[in-house]
Amino acid sequence: MKVVLLFFLAAAITVLGVVMYLGLPSSSEDWENLIEILFKIIPSEISFFSLLGVWLIRKEDQNKTNSEAYLKYAILAIERAYNVISDNETRDSPVKDRLEWLTCGRWLVVSNKFSKKITDENVYEIFEDEQEFWRIKFYNFFKPHELGGFSQSISNFQEDRVGSGNSLDSKSVTTIYKFIEWPEDRADPIDDQELYTEEEVEQLNRLGKVGLYQYLKR
Repeated sequence: MKVVLLFFLAAAITVLGVVMYLGLPSSSEDWENLIEILFKIIPSEISFFSLLGVWLIRKEDQNKTNSEAYLKYAILAIERAYNVISDNETRDSPVKDRLEWLTCGRWLVVSNKFSKKITDENVYEIFEDEQEFWRIKFYNFFKPHELGGFSQSISNFQEDRVGSGNSLDSKSVTTIYKFIEWPEDRADPIDDQELYTEEEVEQLNRLGKVGLYQYLKR
């Protein structure tokens, strides 16, 4: 579509340029000269824009192929990060293990690196959805706002004793907890969804969904 628009724009500019050079046709002979010149120029433009169209299509296809490859590795890196910190999902909460936290943080950094190379908008949208799936899993695992959760006690982060060297690395801690947080620049897709209409709410009551009906009628 872009190539077609460019072609018509170039053709219009060509016609305008020839007319400005020769002047407005005032006789049948002038019109014949103008048409003859245009018939010599326009085929070359058609050939050029045909080649340009092929090049753009191939570039777009290659761009999507590359983006899909980066998508695959970006998601895989998040999955590996989660498997490390959850010991392949055998734990209900994190433990104080410096190496695990470092490895988890590194995989999240790798995911971020690959995601930045995704240039196809549709593919990047898929990445954001997949990333959100894993963010929720991390959130439920770390329970950052839950009373008694891992982040509530300083002993889970600092050394057991001076010189023990088993404190968690600050950068890995920051990387992981920042990943868990909802990005400020990301809109919540649920915000665009419509609520039940009054008619639909009444229908819920007739269908016996009394509790839901009472909740929505508050």
